[in-house]
Amino acid sequence: MWRHALVRPDALATEAEQTSATAAFVKNTLYQMRSTPTLVVIHAQNTRGRWPWLKNGNLIADRVQVGAVSPQRIASYGKQLRIVRVATGERDETPEWWAPKSNGAGIAKGLWRPQPAVEDNRIFYSTTDKASTHTVSVEITKLTPRVPVKDNTKPDIKPGKNAWNPDLLEFSVAGLQEGDQAEAWAMFLHQQRFSEDYRDGLALPLILHLAELTTQYALPHGEETATSAGEEETPEDDNSEETP
Repeated sequence: MWRHALVRPDALATEAEQTSATAAFVKNTLYQMRSTPTLVVIHAQNTRGRWPWLKNGNLIADRVQVGAVSPQRIASYGKQLRIVRVATGERDETPEWWAPKSNGAGIAKGLWRPQPAVEDNRIFYSTTDKASTHTVSVEITKLTPRVPVKDNTKPDIKPGKNAWNPDLLEFSVAGLQEGDQAEAWAMFLHQQRFSEDYRDGLALPLILHLAELTTQYALPHGEETATSAGEEETPEDDNSEETP
């Protein structure tokens, strides 16, 4: 199978040029959508390198900064615009997590608020159940003896097994309109992780999941790559991690 490669034009070779192009794209898109109810959902790690406003130190509630201009009220881009930034565990940005059980740690599905939370809290965390494709029990351990609930006599130690560690998604509800409730918009994105078209919870809300899939076909590549008809591509790692 041959995969055609597109080369990035020389005009976007530098970080400054790419940042400027991103600002122009964002401005144009927001202008086109200003009269339409719009929720902008942004993947933090994938976008803020070229949209610096998305960095933690630059975010101001209900204000948007696009390009070199100072932050502006979100309403200046339209009365129906909302913005949520989504951060994942990539680069250890969100911590590993666990839910307390009577005999140790487990996994829980839900939308959570940090505690203690301020009255106008804008930060939420989204978690899912263990995927059905991961069959290793959450009770196993590699080194430390642990007695599982179902068997009070044998410690469940499997040093050769790899287990799944769930990701913790952070929703930063950055831009709202007057009268909006941040939790309602965070819950909307949390529920998007559980689509009827998928058996298990998604790693990202559906809107970002589909956007990520398009990059497999639409993003330009720096050079051509070829795979012979009889050669199989090596599957990527599924983010399995060793059980602590």
